[in-house]
Amino acid sequence: SVFCTLRKVDTDPKKQKELLLKELRAELPVFPTIKLHNKGKYAYEINIPDVHFGKMSWGEESGEDYDLKIAEKRYTDAIAELLSYVDLSQVEKIIFPIGNDMINIDSRKNETFAGTKQDSDSRFFKIVRIVKEILIKSINSLSLIAPVDVVVISGNHDPESMFMIGEILDAYYTTNKNVSVDNSPKQRKYYQYGLNGFQYTHGNEENHKDLGLIFATEQKK
Repeated sequence: SVFCTLRKVDTDPKKQKELLLKELRAELPVFPTIKLHNKGKYAYEINIPDVHFGKMSWGEESGEDYDLKIAEKRYTDAIAELLSYVDLSQVEKIIFPIGNDMINIDSRKNETFAGTKQDSDSRFFKIVRIVKEILIKSINSLSLIAPVDVVVISGNHDPESMFMIGEILDAYYTTNKNVSVDNSPKQRKYYQYGLNGFQYTHGNEENHKDLGLIFATEQKK
């Protein structure tokens, strides 16, 4: 059964918009206010590129098994292991680059962005949903340690998929003061921490020996 409540809405478009926004805001996730007590002075970067969620291989044929479940376990285990290497009380910021071919395909045709066919473990929509859930779970856990800055990096397999994931994360965490998401459509992203500058790119659209000059040109300050 489906039940609905019909409301008489003012014909003024501005009032319609205000009502719609009010309803949408009511559906946003409510995050508890978390007071982080870390007095750290370091940023910790957790960067796991080229996971290729959705890629499928058979060990007898390729030398190693790989599928969605294996990718998920490796990804979450890697984050836990990386966190075990440091004194978390010294961390005041977590830099969390995502993308870089996090997803193996970019459409339900089981093709990369360039149209290269891939052996895929599951349907495109399911892969996107699983990656979304894994990232939200990971970011939620990391944000209990320190504020998390998420940087979405375009890859050559999944640029459109990861932009979509980035928009989902940006909307999901819009009310969470401990999480920020950089989902700009730029091929290269830059991040500053103290006097340190970071350049992020998948490297498929640049000559690697030119990256230093590109950095200096695009981010002179």
